[in-house]
Amino acid sequence: MTVTAIAPTQRAAWRGTLAWRVILSVVWSLVVTGILILMAGKNPFVAYQSIVLGAFGSWPRVVVGLNKAAPYMLAGVGVALCFRGNVANMGAEGQIAIGGLAASVAALVGAGALGPAVLPAALIAGVLGGAAWAAIAAAINLTRGVHEVLVTLMMNFIAWLIVAEFLHGPMGEIDAGFPQTPMFENVAWLPKLVARTDLHIGIVIAVLAAVVAHIMLWRTVTGFRWRLAGASDKAAHYAGVSRARSAEEFSGSCELAFRYDHKLLIEQALVGVREIECSVLEEAGGEVLASALGEIVPADKHGFYSYQAKYIDADGAVLRIPAELSPQQAARIQELAVQVFRVLGCGGMARVDFFVTQDDIFVNEANTLPGFTSISMYPKLWEASGLSQSELMDRLIAHALARHERRRVLSFE
Repeated sequence: MTVTAIAPTQRAAWRGTLAWRVILSVVWSLVVTGILILMAGKNPFVAYQSIVLGAFGSWPRVVVGLNKAAPYMLAGVGVALCFRGNVANMGAEGQIAIGGLAASVAALVGAGALGPAVLPAALIAGVLGGAAWAAIAAAINLTRGVHEVLVTLMMNFIAWLIVAEFLHGPMGEIDAGFPQTPMFENVAWLPKLVARTDLHIGIVIAVLAAVVAHIMLWRTVTGFRWRLAGASDKAAHYAGVSRARSAEEFSGSCELAFRYDHKLLIEQALVGVREIECSVLEEAGGEVLASALGEIVPADKHGFYSYQAKYIDADGAVLRIPAELSPQQAARIQELAVQVFRVLGCGGMARVDFFVTQDDIFVNEANTLPGFTSISMYPKLWEASGLSQSELMDRLIAHALARHERRRVLSFE
């Protein structure tokens, strides 16, 4: 048996942070858009200057931007909730249109009869109108099997046509020269946020809706179930997993776990341990390599590397590559990783995880099909070991071809 540990290379930790990814995305979007503007024969800097001045060049422009942003922020909250539940809602524009139509009907018809109550009535009508339009798409998806992306996207066009029919028909202002409704009565207007301006409280409502949605998703049982349903098989791996620190927590953890199965697996907690991971790669010739080691450090608020810490909370854990270990500990863990790989009869690749204390090393699990996502440790550890993802793929393919050739000589008769 040959154990080879490739020396790790240092990589700036800040390059993996969420803030860096956001900044990089914005910069690249500006660069790509600028190239397209240049290809059209225009100056991208003039275009970007116009965008900035158009949005922030004067107070009236800021007011217009905030007022127009409010309905789109509300729609964005709704779309975000859908995507968290693994529903690709592409019909926000149509839902805004039908919701606005319903709110307009309530404002125009109910102004005389309802008086000051017409404003909340119009708001409720808008919510119900948009929800009803989304419900039609949901019903088509559930009963006819049409994918939600297609049905919600196509229903946008239908919604626009319906609104156009109303504006050119019974709700349209006569001789306006433009398809629009008559002016609402003052009682149907949103209150002004700043006196003697057009800025209304719509932007406040939108921000509050975003805050409420965040609390619901991340601080309630309903939100947890919502995210769990959207996470599919990944969530199922962690569903019902809890860490109990007292008899009361143990009882509650068992009650939670029994919601997902009739049998429970109870393990003694290892206190004060470090979670160390090692990527293992089998070469085409059978040599097994162990990568540099990485450490997962969960945030204190999670306590352990839970589903939420791994997949949902951007700050749920820190990945330290290479792990800060003594040379003797690192070599022993790499040797054990290869031994586990051999004993379990693994082939090609695996990631072996360990719990490490000051004096002991415990094998936690062997992942025989590790992920290759942006947060996956397997490719990250090999990159830190000097092996790029493309080179890693080449070696895995070479191993697969060699294994296929070895199996061809076997007899199955």
